[in-house]
Amino acid sequence: MHYGVTHTLDALVAAQKARNFKAHFSIDSPDNRDLRITQLVRYGKRGTHAGKSAWTFPSGKTINSLNSYSTGIEISNPGPLEEKDGKLFTVYGKEWPREDAVEVEPEQRFGRYRFWAKYSPGEIALVTAIALACNRRHPVKDILGHHEISPGRKIDPGPAFPLDWVRSFVNPPKGTTE
Repeated sequence: MHYGVTHTLDALVAAQKARNFKAHFSIDSPDNRDLRITQLVRYGKRGTHAGKSAWTFPSGKTINSLNSYSTGIEISNPGPLEEKDGKLFTVYGKEWPREDAVEVEPEQRFGRYRFWAKYSPGEIALVTAIALACNRRHPVKDILGHHEISPGRKIDPGPAFPLDWVRSFVNPPKGTTE
């Protein structure tokens, strides 16, 4: 799971193409009605979204270069916000409405960032639907944030994204029902 440090799907796709990296799915739902998705890499093919990365499974087995083992989902979201003179701004300087931001507790922060752009319910639903569809085709072992496979280098999807909820919805604990 990634955010694309953008506020539109078009900007997200353009940034991926310009920087020569591609996630399988790029999504946006700015108003919770207009669900938009672009597929840049065929499902089952190698994307280039993870970059330098590694993951250690609970068994102790470690894999490197997760591009070869993962399906990337990029969400159009500016991520961390900076507060200046009582207003919030994206890292690229666009003023951001306070009602569309989440303030996180110090233990949830990545670095200095206290405020994060909210993910819309539509975006969360679309990410979850994609993950469920992937899980039906090939069992999903882990749903990971970029910050977990590239610690110290990446901070997405950030604390405003309900990563633990998506994990438990897509792969409910054994003995539970949906």
